[in-house]
Amino acid sequence: MSEKNHEGRVAHNSVPLVLSLITLPVTIGIWFNAVSSQVREPYLDEVFHVGQVQQYCRGNYWHWDPKITTPPGLYILSVLFYKITGRCDLDALRFVNALSLFAIFFFLLHTAPPVSPRSAKQLPSQKSTPLLPLATLCPQQIHSALNVCLFPPLFFFCALYYTDVASTLSVLFFTRHLLENNSRGPSSFFQACISIVLAIISLSFRQTNIFWVGIFPIVLLALGALHQDVQSERPPDGKSVVLQAWGDATLYDPQMRDSILDDFWLTCISTVTLALRALYFPRTLLKVVRLVWPYLLVVGLFVSFVLWNGGVVLGDKSNHVATIHLPQMLYIWAYTSFFSFGLTYPFVAQGLLSVFASLPIAAILEPLLIFSRRKFLPRSAVVIGFVAVIAVTVKFNTIVHPFTLADNRHFTFYVFRYLLLHPAIKYLAIPIYMSCAWSVLQTLGAPAQLFEIKEDEKDDGQLLRLNDAPFGEGCTISFVMVWIGVSALQLITAPLVEPRYFILPWIMWRLRVPQAQPGASLMARPTHKNWKQWLYLETLWFIIINTGVGYVFLNWGFEWPSEPGKTQRFMW
Repeated sequence: MSEKNHEGRVAHNSVPLVLSLITLPVTIGIWFNAVSSQVREPYLDEVFHVGQVQQYCRGNYWHWDPKITTPPGLYILSVLFYKITGRCDLDALRFVNALSLFAIFFFLLHTAPPVSPRSAKQLPSQKSTPLLPLATLCPQQIHSALNVCLFPPLFFFCALYYTDVASTLSVLFFTRHLLENNSRGPSSFFQACISIVLAIISLSFRQTNIFWVGIFPIVLLALGALHQDVQSERPPDGKSVVLQAWGDATLYDPQMRDSILDDFWLTCISTVTLALRALYFPRTLLKVVRLVWPYLLVVGLFVSFVLWNGGVVLGDKSNHVATIHLPQMLYIWAYTSFFSFGLTYPFVAQGLLSVFASLPIAAILEPLLIFSRRKFLPRSAVVIGFVAVIAVTVKFNTIVHPFTLADNRHFTFYVFRYLLLHPAIKYLAIPIYMSCAWSVLQTLGAPAQLFEIKEDEKDDGQLLRLNDAPFGEGCTISFVMVWIGVSALQLITAPLVEPRYFILPWIMWRLRVPQAQPGASLMARPTHKNWKQWLYLETLWFIIINTGVGYVFLNWGFEWPSEPGKTQRFMW
């Protein structure tokens, strides 16, 4: 590419960056000032957090409020901010989260998406992403980073003194280091120590980060080390998958866009076979341990802390007892599909159709679907099986925490109040869970972004292959399985349902959505324009939600009879 064309591309990419650098701080500033002017006293959980950190600012580091459940990472960060500014008042403490959200934007720009186990052997190709100058980043990557920062459950808390924003920043900080470190091959001892320190820092903000700074890298890096090759062509049967995995260390890991449900089982069989093979060949097992030992140490330290502490949370242990809450993995699909409606909506109707795949009408309507592919709809037996499993889960494992129905300030109070109006309602939601799950997974299977090259951008008659999207290969089944598994470990141990708990699973999902038009035909060639339309729709959807929730929070205050004169507000 000529120097003139390169300069033109840099100038073109600078426009969305400048717009984002204006839009995000202005949006944060508007929300922050609105909350600061109307909510002058610590609200809800802020009462505990603000009181604790102000003790720290006064040098009383041995004081601890027994109602606080999370470690003091946010308080330590706030004390550092206090040392710089000399302020430890409510506005200054809230401003720490506003700055943290702005920092998340830059980490998203310079952080490649979580690497797929399929491409773990090609990690060196990932290292160019974090090192790109800001002006050379593609517009879609910049816009996507802006949208993640506008994600409603995350954006809302940038004006309140909660742990969620800073905790998310700490995980992204760790993820960036993980990708940069492993792009250079096996970690040196010094780099491994840095990984351990960053993981511990992240855990100081929230204990559940262990799943993203401990389990997540262990599984991804281990799977990447176990296989020598990747097979994408669908084998005739499971036996072939086992033979190839054992004999040639070949991982069956097709792209989501080319997959059907059977491929999930085959990938699972392939993964298990590779794990057994590593136990049989010590050299492979040693290679895995060499890669993941820092994160194994982090997990070991965390388990030791839990045993010493007598539980995961620090305080109020009686109301935060870990349990098995499987319906959380039903709620995540509705949660993701709703908030990412700008990306998932082309698949929602198809998901409903998949639920009724056993009906004759499904065969009639399938040719009319916008995303046609072989064996699109699941088999009737599969649908019936999933419905039965979900129904049993809803029947015997639906947990409604006392806090959920005791506090009408949270939106989840109203969701569960309607779900529990009649025993049949929670079963009527099963088609919604299934259609949302379908839409979320199918969005990951959209074709990867391709770029049109103009004639004047050819170099010596050769067509340039551009790879300036955040990721070009799309999402593979192995990553989807890891994402679902790690998200499940985080969520199903929590009896309480809160939108804040789903922030990290959503971000990890959003970072792997291919840069293409969701629902586009596999035969179509997506362009910049296709993806821009969906990004703008996502931005608009987030702005609508944030505006509505912000207005309700600020203007629909009410009083409890038990606390006259004190304004209560609706919030996530």
